[in-house]
Amino acid sequence: MKTFTNVITLCLLVGCGTEAKQEDTSSNLNNTATTTTGNTSTTGTTSTTGTTSTTGTSTGTGTTTGTGTTATTTGTTTGTGTTSTTTDTTDPAITEFEARLSELLDDAGLPGAQTALIKDGRTVWTWNYGFANQEEKAPVTTDTSFPLASVSKTVTGTALMQVYESGAFELDDPIAPHLSFEVTHPTSGTPITFRHLLTHTSGIRDNWGVMPYVPGDPTEPLGDYLESYLDPSGDRYDDANNFNTWGPGDGYAYSNIGIALSGYLVESITGTDFAQWCRERIFTPLGMEHTGWYLADLDDALVAHPHDCYYAPCRTRQHYGYADYPDGLLRSSATDMARFLTMTEQGGSLDGHVILQEETVAEMLTLQLPSRGQGLVWYQTEQHGDIFWGHDGGDIGVSTMMFFRPDDGIGYVFWMNGDSVGWSSVIDARQEMLDAADLLF
Repeated sequence: MKTFTNVITLCLLVGCGTEAKQEDTSSNLNNTATTTTGNTSTTGTTSTTGTTSTTGTSTGTGTTTGTGTTATTTGTTTGTGTTSTTTDTTDPAITEFEARLSELLDDAGLPGAQTALIKDGRTVWTWNYGFANQEEKAPVTTDTSFPLASVSKTVTGTALMQVYESGAFELDDPIAPHLSFEVTHPTSGTPITFRHLLTHTSGIRDNWGVMPYVPGDPTEPLGDYLESYLDPSGDRYDDANNFNTWGPGDGYAYSNIGIALSGYLVESITGTDFAQWCRERIFTPLGMEHTGWYLADLDDALVAHPHDCYYAPCRTRQHYGYADYPDGLLRSSATDMARFLTMTEQGGSLDGHVILQEETVAEMLTLQLPSRGQGLVWYQTEQHGDIFWGHDGGDIGVSTMMFFRPDDGIGYVFWMNGDSVGWSSVIDARQEMLDAADLLF
């Protein structure tokens, strides 16, 4: 959870009034929809008659006209941001469902959103709404990457568990031998372990006075930042504010810095830059082409901007970053993260690519702290009377959710590039999607 409080540099950068990296938490807008199996991307004008069904990877540019099957239907966008689209003109139930979602997101006052549903081990539906940049009237498309806020932590946890599978450490091993700087709790002799970091029980506290946001990508190396924060000789070190009064394993407090340190441990143990590790070991094998930790790794024109919606109308914000980036700075499309979610739901594999072993995923989705529903980074929650595993997040101008239902494998990805939205409408939209997954796809 990123919770922003009183960071003057951020006020100058993006304005004040929002909270950042926080967990749990306009009409006539562009809407596009996709019903797919696998990865599909189509640019141009598409006219289709018949059933929408595609298996595998399909990328095209230009105009496609035909009878039979297609996976992506993108309509014509006008200058006002209105788009006329259908997923399947032969299925009025899907058209009605998407119209209902549009109404709910209009009511929520969102600038833009992107969603996906998974079922039976595949992505069965994606849908795009509104603007990636409301100021410029740039529409959300299937290729738009949204800031994920704390949903990013699920990728960080996966990366560290990949290193765990190499035999480099056990979950209850101390982290200290794997670091070049000192990290010890100032009032406890109990060593901080990997399990402590992944369950928010390390005693490391988020001190927002020394967790600055900057324009664009962060330039301070992750390791340098964490050393300055956690090592007693560091210029950001503050034993009273950087650590809780209780020691490792003696309490629970959501810790962004703890997860950032988890990401750095990947780097320090393997000798590979954390962002590079994720790209090579997670994003590339899963075909996640619109995912990256840095703006420099993405097409800026395809990255959704955050929007401050505390006061109408929503205001477009410029992109920002922070040195503790593994805890919340990932940007990805709903299509990409639906593949990541499917991989996790299926026990670590997708399309022949093994990202984690089944027993490792099972450990991540085992309750470590039953009273809090906490697994290893992932957590369990009840939604509409059903049990789900996943993560949500919020940051300046961003709200995100990614969960799956273990009983039947149905899951959803839901990105929004606005904060302080009408949450009752958002929750209603989420339920509409889950109902549709049961009945329509």
